[in-house]
Amino acid sequence: MPEDTTSNLGPIAALGLIWGFTFLFIKVSVEGLTPLWLVSVRTLSGLTVLAVALLVKQAPLPRGKAIWLHIAFLAVPANVAPWAMVAWAQRGVTSAMTAVLYSLIPLMTLLISATISIESLTGRKVIGLLLATLGTAVTVGFQVGTEANMGPITVVLLACALLAAGAVYAKKFVTPHVKALPMVTIQLAMAFIVSTGLALAADGLPLWDQLTAPVLAASLTLGAVGTGLAFLIYYTLIERIGATNATMITYITPLIGVMAGGLFLDEPITTSLLVGGVGIIVGVWIAQSVRRTPIESLGG
Repeated sequence: MPEDTTSNLGPIAALGLIWGFTFLFIKVSVEGLTPLWLVSVRTLSGLTVLAVALLVKQAPLPRGKAIWLHIAFLAVPANVAPWAMVAWAQRGVTSAMTAVLYSLIPLMTLLISATISIESLTGRKVIGLLLATLGTAVTVGFQVGTEANMGPITVVLLACALLAAGAVYAKKFVTPHVKALPMVTIQLAMAFIVSTGLALAADGLPLWDQLTAPVLAASLTLGAVGTGLAFLIYYTLIERIGATNATMITYITPLIGVMAGGLFLDEPITTSLLVGGVGIIVGVWIAQSVRRTPIESLGG
């Protein structure tokens, strides 16, 4: 039986804080790393944390060629592609904006699940979707042509859609057959191999003079803490309080992301961003209030 949620407010707050700062770490990292090299560094440092946890817990690896192929495939749409896309987009859009748009992932997951008949769209869920769509329009509409532009915003939204599709794919083909820790450890290993190969082919070696202390600190923290440690906290919470209660992190992350961008990067926190963000969060809450689906993606 899941434990009482109030007894786990510490881990919930910690995870919301970690994932909320993810977008700030990405913003700093891309000042010295290309998007693909950032994914490589992120996956390697996250993989290191998870590999240690895997050894400590002595969790068995999955057996069977099919499940390994599913996990290997999942590494591209759920890690390499969306993480590289967001890293590229954050050169032209604020970390606060990205944090708010990421709130749409649960609703995108719901919409994809409904499209392939895994879940049904009730009236309440449709209202939530419409409200979140309106919130997105408010958030984005007043930003285009100012400090942001439609290209990076569109890329962030496409990345969110990929993460949502990856969550649905994992739920259908992977998570029923293998525990979370070995699954994501293998997934990050595959993502590291793919992203490093692509980075070498597309960008060559990193420019060492651009690897400043802030860039290295941000990218390594993004992987070790924002991916590896965050994953361990998230799935521990699911075991303790259940997937439904664990999804309350969905509402914490964008608030932390907006505050972090404003406080540490001097990003403008506009009225449209705040109003639109509230609309998205309320829409997510309405749509998920009956039956919430845990987010299988690894943070930002």
